[in-house]
Amino acid sequence: MKLFILPHKKSELLFLNSACLELSLPVAIEWSTHHLNCLISDLVMLPERGNLKQPSTRPRNLEKELEKVGAIIIFHGFKQDQIKKVVQYYKKNRKWPIFAVVTPASLKMNLECLIGHLLSDRSEEKEIRQKQKNLQL
Repeated sequence: MKLFILPHKKSELLFLNSACLELSLPVAIEWSTHHLNCLISDLVMLPERGNLKQPSTRPRNLEKELEKVGAIIIFHGFKQDQIKKVVQYYKKNRKWPIFAVVTPASLKMNLECLIGHLLSDRSEEKEIRQKQKNLQL
């Protein structure tokens, strides 16, 4: 069971680790843009503070997108009730990062590809919410 975070700011990592301590869960392992070309299957096998780094070009919009969401939090090997506790902790504190669970399909992706999919899903989610809101007016 491992928890990973790609934070916009260090305060996001500290917030998540505070939640983990309060909820008796393992603290998060930080991923960075140095890991963009790494496969998720390799990243989840790293020990805490692993040194698997591959040269990568930083997508220009990644910093802007991370600023909007605060962080991307990825669960690996967690039970549903444990994930729910973390999500509820964030909701209670009015924070809404991107949450994801490692799947067999995501294990085959590199981090940059996974981030792209997650950001795309968040964008579609916002569009759907806006349409629903407009229909209620």
